[in-house]
Amino acid sequence: MMPTGLPGQMAFCLYFAIFGVVLGLFYDLLRAFRMHFRLKRLGIGLLDGLFCLTALFGFLLMMLRHTDGRLRGYLVIGLALG
Repeated sequence: MMPTGLPGQMAFCLYFAIFGVVLGLFYDLLRAFRMHFRLKRLGIGLLDGLFCLTALFGFLLMMLRHTDGRLRGYLVIGLALG
């Protein structure tokens, strides 16, 4: 269940802030890889797809963990619209 107390909500926000930092570092790593090997359009598209799938998978796993395994439909719709 989503934590309702202030400390629980702050921890929830901190987890997702850290997740955002990790995603940013992962993107920079992929960008450095892309620049080093001078990938063409197909390689860039594959790396961008890898990043998007990794971000989606990580976000959904974190949401499942923090909502006691209940994935709400609006989360998937929000991700698709984003």
